[in-house]
Amino acid sequence: MPKYSSINFDQAASSVVDPRVAERVAECFRMELANNSSIHQAGVRSAAHLENAREILAESLHLRSSFELIFCSGGTEANNWVLHAFLGNQKSSTTSPRPHYIVSSIEHSSIRQPAIWMARQGWIDLDEAPVDGEGVIRMQDLEALIRPETKLISIMHANNEIGVIQDLRAIGEIAQRHKVVFHTDACQSYLKTPIDVQEVHVDLLSINAHKCHGPRGIGGLYVRRELEIEPWFRGGGQERGLRSGTPAVELAVGFAEAVKCWSSWTDAPPSSATVTDYLRELRERLIEKVLGELPMARLNGPRSGPVLPNIVNFSFLGLEAKPIMRQLDQMGFATATGSACSSGKLTTSYVLRALGRRHDAQEGLRISFSKWHTADQVDRLAASIIQVVNRLHDEHARFNSQ
Repeated sequence: MPKYSSINFDQAASSVVDPRVAERVAECFRMELANNSSIHQAGVRSAAHLENAREILAESLHLRSSFELIFCSGGTEANNWVLHAFLGNQKSSTTSPRPHYIVSSIEHSSIRQPAIWMARQGWIDLDEAPVDGEGVIRMQDLEALIRPETKLISIMHANNEIGVIQDLRAIGEIAQRHKVVFHTDACQSYLKTPIDVQEVHVDLLSINAHKCHGPRGIGGLYVRRELEIEPWFRGGGQERGLRSGTPAVELAVGFAEAVKCWSSWTDAPPSSATVTDYLRELRERLIEKVLGELPMARLNGPRSGPVLPNIVNFSFLGLEAKPIMRQLDQMGFATATGSACSSGKLTTSYVLRALGRRHDAQEGLRISFSKWHTADQVDRLAASIIQVVNRLHDEHARFNSQ
């Protein structure tokens, strides 16, 4: 893992780039790849690199054809595209019924915020499917929201704040039974937990590179072959005419390299475990130490079962998370409060509110691992969390007693 002045335990916001990926991207830039739409030899070579990358990503998702994978700039673009893809003429219509969308109450802000905005514009009707105390979708409640005008269900595979994983198979069966398009944002879960679109009924699926040690600025949208959606960008007709513009071939190659390198380390592996098992061991190690030493600590989301192996989210009764995060940063540990998209805002976490944690801290303290973290680093982080929380708790108690 590259050396930094602090230890980055905020890998869910943006994972460190694998050195092998960085070298592969640099190699592509040194090749001076041409526009892949050009028909001269340099353009043909560039197109070959792009299509090889597409094949690698398609195989990782078990797609029937790489034709179903469209490159874009990342998960936010893919998610916004999906929301706009089924509006039809609604923006200019005053008579036709508004399409009805369903998202989860803990959906990523790149789905939730544009969906709320579109509802306020009068373009869609919107419902949020509730979750239980660990963030799991209630299937009966989800199905009860469906009505004749329902065009889209968008439920993220794994939540970016608490790591809970949803049952795509069950949601897909509901969507298929009611003939509703089903999209999932899989940016956090991609490669960390198996996804096979042949085994679950998913029509659209968003992924990106920078959550799995690839470069920022590149992502993809799986579009089921039979599904017709509106183009996102119009112009030169690239990406099946759905997303015009010259693709970032070098970044696409880097994305594919990250997929190839995901299951291996750059040096000797720290154990015989798989990457997923190793991350899960680090996660459980931190949870055990923090919960064992801090009676005011609460784990947000499941401890085991359907949860990502690399995300932990704690609340500490009576304390806000941001002061804890800032002190940890001064001690050399980068952590987060909520998602990177909202961590700068002084607002309560809508994810924790959806879990019914209104009495806890405004936001949870999120720690997220990479495969290059060590057990010693996790132990040092745990000791620092315990030290900071105890100190802040004592200061809070002295202030309230005055």
